[in-house]
Amino acid sequence: RDSKVDSALKAEYDKRKVREDVIAKKVRALPAWTKREEVVDLINNHQVIIISGETGCGKTTQIPQYILDDAIDRGCGSTCSIVCTQPRRLAAVGVATRVA
Repeated sequence: RDSKVDSALKAEYDKRKVREDVIAKKVRALPAWTKREEVVDLINNHQVIIISGETGCGKTTQIPQYILDDAIDRGCGSTCSIVCTQPRRLAAVGVATRVA
């Protein structure tokens, strides 16, 4: 655990939370938004969970962000590792481009 990294992550997270913009409104329109607390609680209380949903609901782009935000909120963002898998190389490249 790196307290310096945790502090920097928390400062950036707090700054990002304050901003309201078009992207935030679009994110809140995704189905994943309504399940964010439930998903984070499940992840915190189980070793493995499986998330399924329709294409475009926010599984790949939003759920990892909710996980990281929760870790930062709890002061352990520096220990958080998130891996998203995709069944095909093309899908993985597309996701990487969108979230980068």
